[in-house]
Amino acid sequence: MMSPRLRNGVHKHVERVRLWTKLKAEKISRFAPQLKQPDLSNVPDWVRRSIRLSLCLMLFGLLSHAINYPDGLAKELQKSFNWAAITCTVVTAPLIGKVSEVSTYRIIGTVSGGLWGFLMFMVGTHTLTTMEDGSGVFVALMSPVVVISTTYFAYKRGLDQLARFIQLTYILVGYGSYPNAQEAILLALVRISGIVAGGVVSLIFAVLILPRAANIEACREAKRALKMLIELNHEVWRDTSTPVPVDLRKKKKSAGRHGNLASLSAASNVFSTFNPSASNLHNSGMWSSQHGAEKSREGAERLYASIYLTLQKVEEMMEQCKGEVYVHHLNGQYFFLPGLHFFQAGRWRLPQEDMKVLVAAIRRIVRLQWTLLLSFEQVRDS
Repeated sequence: MMSPRLRNGVHKHVERVRLWTKLKAEKISRFAPQLKQPDLSNVPDWVRRSIRLSLCLMLFGLLSHAINYPDGLAKELQKSFNWAAITCTVVTAPLIGKVSEVSTYRIIGTVSGGLWGFLMFMVGTHTLTTMEDGSGVFVALMSPVVVISTTYFAYKRGLDQLARFIQLTYILVGYGSYPNAQEAILLALVRISGIVAGGVVSLIFAVLILPRAANIEACREAKRALKMLIELNHEVWRDTSTPVPVDLRKKKKSAGRHGNLASLSAASNVFSTFNPSASNLHNSGMWSSQHGAEKSREGAERLYASIYLTLQKVEEMMEQCKGEVYVHHLNGQYFFLPGLHFFQAGRWRLPQEDMKVLVAAIRRIVRLQWTLLLSFEQVRDS
């Protein structure tokens, strides 16, 4: 058992540490609002891609030429690093979801196509022994089977990139010239390992260097579309002013004692007899000058096109969101990791159905606004 004196001493030390920790935490909390978080979302995509790709090419170039490898491995490792650099140029993209999608399909397609090509090469080597290049002939004969099966799978599942990578690797591995099976295995491993390394490094750089998540960008683009929708509404109604008829003003005054129902009835009676003919509109001052109307039409057309382009971006990013896994957020910064498009994970995911409903609703309102603008112009010109 601990003595009372020792217990009191430990308690004092613990209390002293607790007070010191609390004091430091309060200082940090007061200092934290003064720190300005850099907004990395405004960095142009070409800057983001060029930095990542430059580092990838420099990394694999140095690994290929700046290190002295054993004589037996130098040539093969150099080829592997070259394939890794080529892969980086293919899979590097601004968004984490896009890099994850292309890298995943590239790696799966490379492994599948390489194994398939190597298998056909080995079967041809042991079956068509009477021919000088029996393995190449057998690979050529089996090419329609590979192409038809992968193309059908891509057509049904929407995996065109995966099918292309399988077919490409099948050609590279199957049509190669090898003196024996060992050389064929070595070449397949070199190309597959290089492509896998390039895809993995691209994924790492996408997370660490100027990260940009499709989940966040989809929400930002949807917000931008809503703002432009408000601007479109202002443009449609900018050169118009709905007048209040004199009869309605009189009926409002006379119906003051009868409450809101009487006022509403008076308003409905007046507007039911109100004829929006061209003379009434011009006499009431509803339309401005012709120059102002044309300017409003041009602004509405630009906003109309911009909203539709923004909604297309939202839909594209919604597909790329499937390749991102939400981890956590800290001080306004959200952290995502690459994932698999066909296997959803993470604590939070973008509500796909709600976003689709939002996009459809914005498109519907834009069409209504455009119809309203054309109706206004038709009444003005009549």
